[in-house]
Amino acid sequence: MTSLVQSVSKLTDSAEYSLLGVMTAALLLRRARRCEAENLLTTLVQRLGKNSHEAELSDDLVILLSALGEVLLQQNELKQGEKIFQRIFGYLMRELGPNHPRVLSTRYRGFAQLYMLQSRWADAAAEIEPLYNYITAVGGTAAGGHLYEYRLEAAFSLAQCWLQASTADVERGAKVLDTIISERMKRYGALDEKVLNDERRTAALYYNLKLYDRARVLYESILSKRQQLHKPDHVTYLQAEEDLANCYYGGILSNGDAGTVRAVELYESVLHRLEKQKGSNDTLIMKIRQTLELLHSHRKNYEEALRLHKIQLESNESLYGLSSSQAWESRLIIAGYYRSLEKYEDAKEQYQKVVDWRTQR
Repeated sequence: MTSLVQSVSKLTDSAEYSLLGVMTAALLLRRARRCEAENLLTTLVQRLGKNSHEAELSDDLVILLSALGEVLLQQNELKQGEKIFQRIFGYLMRELGPNHPRVLSTRYRGFAQLYMLQSRWADAAAEIEPLYNYITAVGGTAAGGHLYEYRLEAAFSLAQCWLQASTADVERGAKVLDTIISERMKRYGALDEKVLNDERRTAALYYNLKLYDRARVLYESILSKRQQLHKPDHVTYLQAEEDLANCYYGGILSNGDAGTVRAVELYESVLHRLEKQKGSNDTLIMKIRQTLELLHSHRKNYEEALRLHKIQLESNESLYGLSSSQAWESRLIIAGYYRSLEKYEDAKEQYQKVVDWRTQR
């Protein structure tokens, strides 16, 4: 990968710049190497644009600038990203006019993404809608092809903006999201990964907005499909169970005790299989164990909460050391459970160990 980046950065032909430069940056982004992608694109833009007037851009330079602008937004360098898209937008408006698809795409890829990052949801929706309407009008509803996928992506972003902008727009956004999933299902089948991915990102959107009932319906659907597709120890099966458990946990106040019981069942199922695969000290396992412990504590099942936290103490001592702050914080929690169980001598023993540790420091 490093040798490829070095080779691309030395290219001199503008056509090679725009094609290979963007492709290489995309590979870097897929590997979460955003800084390297930014540096590569910046180098290519500077070299290709060194003889260009600020207001004049070649097609190749527009391609590179667009890619760089998107990377800058992903890096949360919003002012720099906005400046680049303003430059592209001004040039394309003069050359092509306001209704050209490249202008509409720049509004979506640039300004809409910027406004979403700034939580300016209504402004973002106003930038997306013209592109969505254009794609729909020119045949983006026909199944298959680039336009079809682009329309669905724009539709998802638009629905996200409506959901975030106002509680009054929840139904409108939800209707679009349902349509996206329905279209995919008709084209690919209910068990296709594209459908499952759409369901999961839609459920995650509902979950983040605390629309737990809507999220739970989708997470239940995903788990049911994963059960048909995979064995219980498959990573996506475990992920589906954890997602659903998190949803029940997030909506614990509205779900009541039945929701808490279901969350406990799911977390216990995931924890049991993950411990077989990874042992007790994996960070994900410790996080799930802690959540499960909190659920038992919430239900006043202190014996089980205590049992789980004793395992957590062993993990903390193994990972961070016997005298680590994590280990002694665990002892304080264990002491609290002993108090709740009215086992005061056991609680006193834990407190004394913490006092002795702090005295020796």
